[in-house]
Amino acid sequence: MKRHANRKRPAGYTLAELSIVMGVLTIIGGLAYSMLMSSTNLLAKNVSLNSSNIVVREALDRLYADLNQANSLPVLIDANGKPTGTAAPAAGILVDRYLGGPYIVGNPGAGLPAATTTFKLFYSDDPPLAKPPDPARNDVVVMNNGATRALVDSCTFSLPSAPGPSPLPNPGRMATVTLQNTLGTYTTPPGTPITWPPTAQQVATLTHRQAFVVVPVNGTAGPAELRMYPDAETVANYNDPTKYVVLTRNIGTQTVNGLAENTPFSLVPQNPLNPVDPLNPAAYLKIAVRVEDQQYNNRLATQQANEFNTFLRVDSVFRPKNIPPVNAAP
Repeated sequence: MKRHANRKRPAGYTLAELSIVMGVLTIIGGLAYSMLMSSTNLLAKNVSLNSSNIVVREALDRLYADLNQANSLPVLIDANGKPTGTAAPAAGILVDRYLGGPYIVGNPGAGLPAATTTFKLFYSDDPPLAKPPDPARNDVVVMNNGATRALVDSCTFSLPSAPGPSPLPNPGRMATVTLQNTLGTYTTPPGTPITWPPTAQQVATLTHRQAFVVVPVNGTAGPAELRMYPDAETVANYNDPTKYVVLTRNIGTQTVNGLAENTPFSLVPQNPLNPVDPLNPAAYLKIAVRVEDQQYNNRLATQQANEFNTFLRVDSVFRPKNIPPVNAAP
């Protein structure tokens, strides 16, 4: 019997070949996984920064809109609403938003006694530009050259009646203003009347006080809230949730280069060479905020721990519209 000298090799791969293939696939898979994770982290960082940018821009836009209507420099306050009395960085600001004017105060003969609780305001009813807004609750009637800030409780409106100014605004409107307390409560010094001759006119303007304050949510740990208090003139407790709305919860609270991030407000002089010049007082508000996006914090914290990549810092300088710049023409 004749035998075949060459036998066919069984189909399959040797163990050495399988080991080589598995090693190559492992390397390729590792490279693909690394590229995928890097792309995912990059996407998370980009979305995080974009989200932070939107948050801080919306907050600054709201601040700018109200500050642009201010008729005086803001007052720096701490997180409890108390004035700091300095131009150093502060947690918040009080802003007097200008609503309109002029209004003429009705003179009953010799001015307004300290016990006054109601008085009359006369103003133009000529639309659309000459008519100032009607006073509303929690608005402030500023008169007596700014020394009196009378807080409005309610108003009723009617045709002008005596006693009225001479001449009367034509066409005229009259508001009978009821205060939340006696007039002497709002005068400087307290308890004094406002007097002026019967032939003179006492002119008033209308403002509304708001506050913007950065308050740590959990004491000093974690992010802080940027809160807006729409009726700051009546706020006694700045932690009362019924008195504020939250613009953003992502304000940082770290200390960077010796400056605390939860005190972003400060006043800077118009004229740095002469900051005490009475003709050019400190008339710019500086806001330096750092916001942290919360959406991708866990993702980035586990993948890239301790890396500074979810924050956005913005420095802005605002000036109230009625404060002239340095060397401005009168």
